[in-house]
Amino acid sequence: MNLKNYDKIAKLLKLAEFGILGFLAYYTAAKAQNINIWVLISTYTLLFVLWIIDFSYNKLHTNNLDLLIRHFYEQNHFHPDADVRITIHKKINETSYKQYVNYYPTGAKRGKTHEIKKGIVKYAFKQTQGEFSENFVTIEEKVEKLLNKYNFRKEEADQQVSDGELSYYCCPIMDDGKIWGVLYMNSKKLYTFPKQEELPNSQLSKNVKALIKMIENEID
Repeated sequence: MNLKNYDKIAKLLKLAEFGILGFLAYYTAAKAQNINIWVLISTYTLLFVLWIIDFSYNKLHTNNLDLLIRHFYEQNHFHPDADVRITIHKKINETSYKQYVNYYPTGAKRGKTHEIKKGIVKYAFKQTQGEFSENFVTIEEKVEKLLNKYNFRKEEADQQVSDGELSYYCCPIMDDGKIWGVLYMNSKKLYTFPKQEELPNSQLSKNVKALIKMIENEID
C-alpha cells in the first residue's frame, strides 16, 4: 500500500477518533444523572483500539522512507566529523509543514510541526529552482543570511549560530507537479555539500536524484 493510501486511512482514523470523542462528550453531558458505565467502557475501549491502529499505520507509513534515508547516508560515506543529519519534511498546507521522519543518524524525532515563514526549509518550500545548498564561511555571514535571506529575527539568528552547523542542502520532493515535501540535510563541516554552482555536476546531486525518485515512487 502506497503513502497516499496510508494518508487516506490516517484521515479516516482521525475522523473516527474525533467522532467517538464527540459522542463521549455528548453522552456524558446528556446522561450526567444516569451514566451507563458499560457504554463508557465500551466506547473508551473502541477509542483505545483506534489509537493503536492509528499508531501502527503511522509507523508503517514511514518505515520505507527511514530505510531509504539510511541507505543513502551509508552510500555517501559522510565523514563522522561532519555530523551530517538527514530528514524529510512534508508540507501540510500553505502555512505549515511537519518533520515526516526521524533525523538520521541522530536528532529530533518525527512529528514536530513548523510554520512556513522562516528558515532554510521554508526557502525550499517557497522556491521552484530545485535543489540548493548553503555554506556559511563565517559566523557573520551566517547571521547576515539568516536575517536577510531566511527571515529570522536577530535573537533567533544568534541562537542558530550556536548549533555549529555550516553546510546545508535541500531538495524538493514533487507529487503531481507540486512540492510534496523537502529532503533536508545539515552538517557541521563546511562544504560537506558542494557550493551551489558546483552542485548540479556533483556526485551528491546524482545520488540525491536517485533517492528522490525512489521517494516519489513511494508517494505516488
